[in-house]
Parts: sequence; C-alpha cells; structure tokens
Amino acid sequence: QVRLDLKEILVWKRRLPEAIEVMEVLLRTHPEQSAIWRTEIAMLHIVSEDVETGLAGLEALTRDYPDQIAPWLLLADEARIAGYLDRSQAALDRAQKCDAHGDEGLVGFLNYVRFHLLRDLGQIDEALAAWEEALTHDPEQAETIREVYSMLTDAGRYDEALSYAARDENRIQAAYQRALIASLQGRTEEARQGWQEVAEMDPDEYEYGHDAWVEAVLRLGDPD
Repeated sequence: QVRLDLKEILVWKRRLPEAIEVMEVLLRTHPEQSAIWRTEIAMLHIVSEDVETGLAGLEALTRDYPDQIAPWLLLADEARIAGYLDRSQAALDRAQKCDAHGDEGLVGFLNYVRFHLLRDLGQIDEALAAWEEALTHDPEQAETIREVYSMLTDAGRYDEALSYAARDENRIQAAYQRALIASLQGRTEEARQGWQEVAEMDPDEYEYGHDAWVEAVLRLGDPD
C-alpha cells in the first residue's frame, strides 16, 4: 500500500518515470497481481506520451489473457484516443467475442467504447444506437448523455441534440446546450438568456458539469 500511495504522489507531481519504476518494483515483488501492475505501467507510459510503449503493453496483456474482456476494451479505447482507429476496431471486435460472465456493467462499457469509436469514425446513427445499447445494460451510462448531444450538435443535428439534452438530469448541462444551440442558430438574445439561466444555477448541487456553468458565465462576458 505504501508503494501505491507513493505512485499516486509521483503521478500527481507528474514524475511519471519514477511512478513507472515504483510499479515495476511491485511487478517483481508481487507477481500474483501482475496483470494489475502491467496495466498500470502501460497506462503510465501512455499518460507520459510514450503511447507506442503503452499500447504495446496493453497488446501484450491481451495476448496473455485472450479470454478476458477488460484488456481488449482498454486497448480499444486507448488506441482510439491515440488515433489508431483500425487497431481500436480490431480490439473491440475481439472484445465482443469474450464472455462478460453476466456483468451488465461491463457490457454497458463495451457499448460505450463502441459509441466512442463509431462517433470518431463519423458513423453518427450507429454511435447513437451503441450508446442506447450501453444504457440498457448500465443505467449509469445516463451520466454520459452530454457526449451524445454534443456529438449531435457538432454534426448540426440540432433537433435531435435538444431531444437528448431534455433527457439529461443535469440541468446545468442541458440548459447550457440549449443556449449553445440557440447561439449556433443565430438566436443571440435567446442564447444570452440561456447563459444567464445557467449562471444563476448553483453548480455545487451537481457532481459534474461544472465546466458548463463556467463556460456560461464566460459567454455572458463574451457571447461569441
């Protein structure tokens, strides 16, 4: 536990090479948890912008644990973030062949990863279907709905974006998006009223979405 605490401190201080060294010590001294330490090491390489080394580490985990879904999903997501969409697709296809052992949350996450990949591929309708599928398996995915209506907004599908925003339980996020869409459509006064509505809300009432409140306050000073 002491080494894990040390790793967290080193990461917080952005001393990532030293954090990797700490995890490598744990890999040697506690080999029974090697999959955990190897995953941590790979992710630290990625965070430190040594992406290829990190992805290679994740790929090694998929070779050593080919029937476990989690390493494939992590590889799919990190490859996508790095811009390797083909590698991401291949890993995701392999993950879908694994047995989730009835873990609905894991199946939900698989479809959430699929949503991200399809979005990045520009397949908007397929991405929507993947997100809805994620939600059916894991209701907590509802907290990610802002990503859905942001995608639709970016695609210029404003009516659909508004319908998804209406489903968001986070009123700050939803109100911000309504104002943003009004602004994008040239309804300047309506947008200003929307920013004002958001600014008058209490962000401390919500666990997330505070950036929408900050952005609304800034927009009031600079509507463009």
